[in-house]
Amino acid sequence: MRYKRTYQYDLVFALGFVTVFDQLMEGYPSHEDRDAIFQAYIRILKDPDQYRIDAQNLEDWASAQIGGIEGEVEGILKDIAERARHKKSFSYNRFFDGGILQVSLKVYNLLLTT
Repeated sequence: MRYKRTYQYDLVFALGFVTVFDQLMEGYPSHEDRDAIFQAYIRILKDPDQYRIDAQNLEDWASAQIGGIEGEVEGILKDIAERARHKKSFSYNRFFDGGILQVSLKVYNLLLTT
């Protein structure tokens, strides 16, 4: 994704990528090989562990939204919204879409259970 001038890493992209990757590789026979593929693909762009950490942080944040937690993730999401509004430094892609979908599903499921 870095070949795009407007690419900028964020938590939503990380969550979308991790979700898509994990779903695609779900039936892969070797966990070690699956992890090695993830590491090789992401290491080109960024730290693979950071992708997983950021994805988990965003999922945790989404799961806590019924309580209205303010914090770092909310600030990051506001920054993403601002970039999208101005479209100069925003890159919409399927991984970003997947991340937004995951956040929406977490919040939706919380609403159903409360």
